[in-house]
Amino acid sequence: MVPIEEWAAAARVRHSRRRYTGETVAPETLAALREHCEDFQPFEGVRVVVVPEPSVDVFAGLMGGYSPPKGSTSLLVIVGDTSAHDVETKLGYTGEAAILEATRLGLGTCWVAGFFSRRKVRKLVELEPTEKAFAVSPLGYASAEKDGAEKVYNRRALSELAPGVAAGKWPDWAFEGLTLARIAPSAVNRQPWRFRLDGGGVVVSVDPKARAYGISPRLDCGIAMLHFELGALVSGGVGGWQLLPSPDVARYSLLPTGGGLQDGLA
Repeated sequence: MVPIEEWAAAARVRHSRRRYTGETVAPETLAALREHCEDFQPFEGVRVVVVPEPSVDVFAGLMGGYSPPKGSTSLLVIVGDTSAHDVETKLGYTGEAAILEATRLGLGTCWVAGFFSRRKVRKLVELEPTEKAFAVSPLGYASAEKDGAEKVYNRRALSELAPGVAAGKWPDWAFEGLTLARIAPSAVNRQPWRFRLDGGGVVVSVDPKARAYGISPRLDCGIAMLHFELGALVSGGVGGWQLLPSPDVARYSLLPTGGGLQDGLA
């Protein structure tokens, strides 16, 4: 059973961390995270791998204008089959579930989808010919002190993310979902997701003005989808997602007899 309320609580407090204490992560913590990654696979063609003690530094010298993560002792690798339909959206959703589980277990994390060495990742994780490491995250105990690279970004107003929300016509479960989606992480804080009411459901789409930065905005939207679903679920809006063609991403519809994360599916 997915710890919905605990993940929702983790989503509210989590921030990207780039500085770690260097302390080795407890084996039982890594085992619990690995069990989650093996059990929670709602989409075919997407998986998350826990690397307990990486033999190479996948971040060394490759962070552009960002400071590379330092002091982490383990790694998450988010892998997708490039031949799978809408793999980026599925990656965002599944990867964020692992990130929130890591947060729940007391670990620091940081989504990195751009500046890391895929060549070095291949030394750590065996990939099939059509698979690719789309993103990684350092794993470790975050340092009590932050540096200038660890920013708490401002978020767009709800009215910008969901035009018409100020009119008060959104049901409570959908409003709570939007509130949690608003604080989802995204590449360079671009927040490319837009939400709209659609009949009895909610559709998430890509902002046509969103810049790519070499990373698909649909990956970010997949992250926001998980946040939205968690917010909806804790407010009684039990539902599931249907993936949609561009520029839409997916539609969240209420289910009469349960489903979604409560059954480990999406």
